[in-house]
Amino acid sequence: MRCHRNCLVNLDKLKSIDFQERILFLGEEGQYAVKYARRRYREIRQKWLKEGE
Repeated sequence: MRCHRNCLVNLDKLKSIDFQERILFLGEEGQYAVKYARRRYREIRQKWLKEGE
């Protein structure tokens, strides 16, 4: 999934999201932090919540 103009993220590797700071945490223990665009907020949130079901 595209989270920013210059970045693609594999949602299978997504560990957590900081919605206030707009940061995605990736990797085994969330060691990689990637910012996401404001306009991608809804799409990322919907996919993240759907994956948790």
